Parts: sequence; C-alpha cells; structure tokens
Amino acid sequence: MSSNSFLFWSFTFAYLISLYILIKRGSGKVRTANDFSFGTQSSSAFSIGLSIFATYVSSIGFLAIPAKSYDSNWISLTVLLSIPLSYWIVCRFFIKELYNIKSTSMYDYLTDRVGPWATKTTTIMSLGFIIGRIAIVLHLAALFFSQVTSIDYIEILIGLSVVTTAYSCFGGFNAILVTDGLQAVLLMLGTVILLGSLVLQMDQSHWLVLANSPEKMGLGEFRLDFSENTFYAMFLLGVFQHLNTAAASQISMQQYKAAASVKEAKKAFAWGYLFSFTGMFLLIAIGTLLYAFFQVQGGIPENMAADSIVGFYIQNHMQPAFRYFIYVGLFSAAMSSLDSAINPGAVIFHESFVKSWCKSSRDEIRSLQVCSVLSGALGLLVALIFSSQSTILGTWWELSSFFGLVVTALMSIALLHWKISFLSFSFVLGASVFLYVAMKASWVPILPEYIGYIGTILFLVAAFAEYKLSQAKN
Repeated sequence: MSSNSFLFWSFTFAYLISLYILIKRGSGKVRTANDFSFGTQSSSAFSIGLSIFATYVSSIGFLAIPAKSYDSNWISLTVLLSIPLSYWIVCRFFIKELYNIKSTSMYDYLTDRVGPWATKTTTIMSLGFIIGRIAIVLHLAALFFSQVTSIDYIEILIGLSVVTTAYSCFGGFNAILVTDGLQAVLLMLGTVILLGSLVLQMDQSHWLVLANSPEKMGLGEFRLDFSENTFYAMFLLGVFQHLNTAAASQISMQQYKAAASVKEAKKAFAWGYLFSFTGMFLLIAIGTLLYAFFQVQGGIPENMAADSIVGFYIQNHMQPAFRYFIYVGLFSAAMSSLDSAINPGAVIFHESFVKSWCKSSRDEIRSLQVCSVLSGALGLLVALIFSSQSTILGTWWELSSFFGLVVTALMSIALLHWKISFLSFSFVLGASVFLYVAMKASWVPILPEYIGYIGTILFLVAAFAEYKLSQAKN
C-alpha cells in the first residue's frame, strides 16, 4: 500500500469509527416508518441546521465555489445575498404547509391540491433527480480522490456507496441528522484550515495583486440582463435555487418535520442558512486568494481547468496532515450529500410503490431498508455508466434542470393553494422546452442556465390565471 493510500485510509478509518459511535449513541431505535423518515421529531434546531448546511454545501461545492471566484469574480456571492428574501418567502408561505403534510412523501400532497397526475409526475422526476444526484456525487468524489490519492476509482466508488447506504439503511433519518452534524463540522473546519493555510503563505506581493485587481471582488453589473450573469439576474437565480432546495425537495420536508414544532423548524432553517452563508462566503474568498497566490507563485500546469485549482493547491502546497484532514472532510461531505439523497429516495419509493403491500410497521421498516439499498444500488450503477460514458453526464445536467423546474413549480402551486390543469401544464412544459432549445441555439438572448426560474415563472403565471378564472366562475 502506498503512503498516500495508507494516510488516507488511516484518517478515513478514524472518521468511520467516530461515525459508528455517534450513530450507535445518537440515532435510537427505528420502529415505524415515521421514525425512519423523520427521526424522533424532537431534534434541536441547531442540529437540523447543521444537516441543512451539510446538504446545501457538498464536497462538489467545496471544490466548485472557489473555482468560480478564482476564474471570474464574486458574482456567486449574489446568490447568497438572495438568502434573506428566500428565507422570508419559505417561512411565510411554505414551512407550515410542509410541516403539516401527513404523508411521509411530500409529493402525495399534490393529489388533493393539483391532481393525481401531478403526484405521479413529481414522484417520477424526483426519483430521477435523486438517482442522478447519487450517481454524480459518487462519480465526482471517486474521480477526485482517485486523482489525489492514487487509490483505484472503483475501490473508492464502491466503498463510499456501501458505507453510506449501510448507515442510511439501518439508522434511518435520525442517523443522518447525527452524521450530518459531524460531516458539517469537518467540512467547516476543512474550509477554515484551507483559508488559514493560504493566508499564512501569502506575503505583501500577494496582497498587492489583490489591491491591483479590484474587479476580482466585483458582483457583476447592476442591471437585469439574462444574456449575461449580471447582479440582478444572478440574484433571481439564487431565489429560485433556494426555493427549489427549501420548498420542493423531499429532504427539506423531512428536515423540517424532524423538529418539534413549526417554530423550531423555522429556527432550524435559519441556522441552516446562516451556516451555508458563512461557509460559502469563506469558499468564495478562498477562490480569490488562490488567484493572488498563483499569480505570484506560478507553477500551474498549462490548460489546467479552474475546477481543479483547489485540489491542485491542497495536493502541492499543504502539509500532509492538513491535506488528509481536508480529504476526509471532503469524503464526509460526499457521504452527507449521498445520505441526503438515499433516505428521501427510499421514502418516495416506499410510499409510492410498496406501502400498499405492507401490513405492519415491521413490514414498512423492511420495505424502507430495501428501498434504501435500491436507491444506493441504482445510483452506483448510474455512476458506473457516467464513468464509461462521459457525454451522458452533460445530458443529465440538462435533464436535471427540467426535473427541478417541474417539481418546484408544481409544489409551489400546491403550497400556494392555486390550481393548474394537465392541459395547461403540458402547454407550459412544451413552451419551456422550446424556450430552452432557443436559448441553447442562441435564438433568444438568454443564457440556458436561467431556464429554471423563467420556466417556473411561466408555470406560476398559468396557475394564477387558472386560479383567478375558477374564482370568477364561482
């Protein structure tokens, strides 16, 4: 075994032992489907907030967020500045409704509010999104760790999948809350260590680079223009992304319902956003410091992508102990992203396809455990496909935009107590697809990444119009 492999697995083994002890002491018994889906429903707002942070800022974000500010400026901070508005919208209109949903699957709520077709549509698209997310996290994490540690890609892929599926399967949602807390702390400590390492290695020449490059901390142009990443366009994109994460994802409802009350759920949401803002702000700053550092130090391989800059710095400019601590933090963050997909995937599978066959609570627990294994196995299978067919990954990113668009739109319509018919839904979806094709072909001056919230707005306008027409008729 190489020294790289030995150090990495030593840190990882110590982390897994700590994880096992925490799960054993903190997760409690799983006796019912509600225990599996929501834990004890008396968790503290602080611990749920850590879980929200761990879900929101993944290992992918740890590498990608600094890469964006390294390559451009602080335009990503604009997304964070939309958090107060997003927080008010979610707390004012959505959290109480989500907390009071009786089913373990949030999408069953759509049956009465919109129609059975909406439940089936969101269920299928959510499962597709969840399986794809598991696959992407597995693939990118295994790819990164195989490059920086020289450990075999398949070895990491299978090990990460098996460990995360195992504790998600047997510990239920309470185990996820417990482990997410540890994973969030490790991720934040890794961020602080990375920031501290950079600052300590920088001297006056590095700071002079920043002083002469004020545009690196710019927030974009202050105008509304969807053909570019301007301040207002990115601000609106941030609102949509936060609504998608906080009001239309299964994991969010489970996190809210893990709290003892609606009031505690709102507190948890506030803690989660506070942690997320702090962590992402530090990561954006790290990207800018990396720019100054390498402008002076040099040594970057020719044609190296910006996405690789964090890994390159960690691998070549940090002490081994700190380096492998950060690697374990990234490993744990990947596990957090995975468990936040495996458990909700299992709940949706069970509630939508298996529950009617269960005759007792024991049957339901077994069903949920089998569905957890199924979610993890399908994600692993798709990850293996991504590894052999890289072009599929790009196609998936495009499909996921529409999955998120449809689920966010339908859940928002239901939570606002509006209505939309299947005919109107089909028309708006078709219009959104056509608009996206036009964006990709540059027929319209709008960047394709904005299809999510533009499409959602089209759905909301159509639903509001139908709602008003039905009121007028009555």
